[in-house]
Amino acid sequence: MMAATVPLRLAATVPPDVRIQRLIEEKDRALCAKDLEGVLAHYDADLVFLDLKPRVRIKGSRGLRRVWQACMPHLPASFHIETRDLIVTVAGELAVTHRLFRVPEVVGEQPGWIREIAVFRHAEGEWRIVHEHCSIA
Repeated sequence: MMAATVPLRLAATVPPDVRIQRLIEEKDRALCAKDLEGVLAHYDADLVFLDLKPRVRIKGSRGLRRVWQACMPHLPASFHIETRDLIVTVAGELAVTHRLFRVPEVVGEQPGWIREIAVFRHAEGEWRIVHEHCSIA
C-alpha cells in the first residue's frame, strides 16, 4: 500500500493563488500515483462534488471516497494529467479555480478536455476544496 500524500504546508509568505496552484498540482500527482488518501486530503469534509461520469452529486467526504475507490481500478497503470488555462481567483477566505485538463494516455476512452471548477475555503491555516464540478469541454 502506498503512503498517503500529505498536502504541502507552505509558508504564509507564499501568495494564496500560488499555494492553491501547488495544491492542485499535488492533488493531480496523488491521483496519478493512485494515492486515494493523498487525493482525499485536499477536500473538506463538507464538500459538494459534481462529476461528469457517472453524472453524480456528492455531499460529504464519505461519498467522495466511494466514488474515487470505484474509479481508481479503471485508471491506466501509468498516466499524467495535462492542464491548461488554470485561473486562480482569491477573495479573502474563498478562492475559485477553473481549468481544462485531460489524461492524454486515455484520449480514446474519455471525452478529451474536461472543465473543472473548484471552490476552496481557507480555514485553520489550510486551503481545502469545498466544491468541485467537472464537465465535458
